[in-house]
Amino acid sequence: MTLCWTLLDHRPGTANQVIGLARATGFTIVEKHLEYNRLAQLPNALHFYGLMGLIKASRVHIRPPWPDVVIAAGRRAAPVAHHIKRTHPSTKLVHLMHPELPLSQFDLIILPQHDGIEERGNIVTSFGAPHLLTDTLLFEARARLPLNPDIFPKPWTMLALGGNTPHGSFRLSDALHLVQLLAPLAHEGGTLLLTPSRRTPHALLRAVMDEFSKLYPLTRMHVYHIGQEGENPYHAWLAQADRCIVTADSISMVSEAAFVGKPLYLYAPRDAMSDKHRSFMQSMIESDYARSLQDIHPLWVGGLRLDEASRLARNIINLIQ
Repeated sequence: MTLCWTLLDHRPGTANQVIGLARATGFTIVEKHLEYNRLAQLPNALHFYGLMGLIKASRVHIRPPWPDVVIAAGRRAAPVAHHIKRTHPSTKLVHLMHPELPLSQFDLIILPQHDGIEERGNIVTSFGAPHLLTDTLLFEARARLPLNPDIFPKPWTMLALGGNTPHGSFRLSDALHLVQLLAPLAHEGGTLLLTPSRRTPHALLRAVMDEFSKLYPLTRMHVYHIGQEGENPYHAWLAQADRCIVTADSISMVSEAAFVGKPLYLYAPRDAMSDKHRSFMQSMIESDYARSLQDIHPLWVGGLRLDEASRLARNIINLIQ
């Protein structure tokens, strides 16, 4: 039995990457939930004691029996992982994103390919983001929330709508442009399955809904609103959709949609994407995982399927063999 600790904080996007990667290894997983104090804001090089950035309630859980592997992500978790390694040197450290500590102190560093860093030594690159999706998870979600074609005519087109990012706002003009680009699909009828993210402003979602209803009155629209009662249908819709459209301001949403192996179209909101996001989107298109929404074709059967968690997990398994 290989024991794996996952170091998790309150950020669901980062935590999902760590959990998804850990589950793909097949190891026995123990989740360690970290809550930070103000000392965590200090540069990692100043953390003379690796647990000094944790509140006491989190520190007390970093204790034996020590794991065989630790998987963590982000700057603040790195000193904690390093403390475990110093205390128990045989533990293997796997870190997603740059730890802002010497890379030689980790057994495996996983960096996004769009960061432009070449693989070497203990550094491997990820194409997209690991996530929680598995075939079993999608099958179960579909069984819980099946779509009725008598109510929602096929084909089913899922639109995963992002929103504002630290890089900029998702403009209303971009949202309207996105809807206009849906014409080749919407004119064939069917149903648009529209799901926003936590970052989607209400005004943006409303603009998309209104513009779609105005331009394509013969196409059904099924909308999930964040916070409404019942289970979020995001996974169930991914499993059942005939094609997916994702705004590329979220690398995680793009990676999840690419996992299901359906025709995938990407749209780039101008101000909400960094250069790295644009580089990732272009790589997705050039590598035949997706197409630009401006290159839409109803008969396209889809590109390659992206499963980074399984691929990267093999690197982790090799560490302990």
